[in-house]
Amino acid sequence: MARAQSSNAERLRQAAQSSGTEIGNGADPDQAIDNPEVREAIARTFERVQDLAERRKAVNADIRAEFERLEARGLNKFAVKDLYRRYVMNDKDRAGYDVTIITGRKAIGDPIQASLFAESPESGAVN
Repeated sequence: MARAQSSNAERLRQAAQSSGTEIGNGADPDQAIDNPEVREAIARTFERVQDLAERRKAVNADIRAEFERLEARGLNKFAVKDLYRRYVMNDKDRAGYDVTIITGRKAIGDPIQASLFAESPESGAVN
């Protein structure tokens, strides 16, 4: 086992030298491999990341359920998700997004109908 670690460390050292990078902020690979604190830090990090990944799964399931509620009302799920992406954008990104959608729709022969955005007294929408 020590020989395998040594050859791995040597390969790491050679790779670092050939790429001009340092391993572990300049640490000797043998020291990192043999250091129980480093191994424990890796194990703790992986456990925390796994816990976060599990929590993310639960949050993602909740988000899906929210979108499914709108879909159950007959709304197109793709349009709703598209609208949400636009909703969370900042003004600059939203403006660029809108220009891209308008340009793209014209490019594929599906331009946005101007009459959809005509001013209507009941909605207060402005062209």
